[in-house]
Amino acid sequence: MTDFAFAEAADADAATLAARCAEKLGARGHTLGFVYVTPQVAASLGSVVDVLRKATGIEDWVGTVGLGVCATGTEHFEKPALSVMTANLPDGAHRMIPLINRPDGAKDGVGPAFAAGLGIVHGDPRNQQTPDIVRALAAERGAFLVGGLSAILAKGLPYNLGLVLAALLGIGAGVLTENMAERKLQEAA
Repeated sequence: MTDFAFAEAADADAATLAARCAEKLGARGHTLGFVYVTPQVAASLGSVVDVLRKATGIEDWVGTVGLGVCATGTEHFEKPALSVMTANLPDGAHRMIPLINRPDGAKDGVGPAFAAGLGIVHGDPRNQQTPDIVRALAAERGAFLVGGLSAILAKGLPYNLGLVLAALLGIGAGVLTENMAERKLQEAA
């Protein structure tokens, strides 16, 4: 049976958020991590993942930036926040693939021997080819895809965590009301 661990933290700087989540998760022998942050933490996502890798021993991390993040019984918007889930998957149950920025890239990175039942993907809404990439990836891998778009407010993302193709239950991330949030940030500046 696959087991999962969850952690979330909010209302602090990125280093403190990462340390709080790392302490809650600990080293459990898990093999895959999911990390979602709000735009206020986006610039520090690399260091957040480094802290989580060191604390958990998990090398493979996926995730992105959303306008908000949620965890069991709570959600965080318009403030620094981090939501993390880890999973202990059997050997060979998931594969990381490189970022794909064009439809013909769906054939790269995983190789023909791995066909996933489920793909967890995070797209860049600035890439006009994203719908074509999603179709190509689903067709190439025969996978049911879940996920969402990264928040445009987080420049340069999705973070280069890679994409994961896995035979596990889905987790979704999406971006809603992007224009309204961008206006709020501009008004606050």
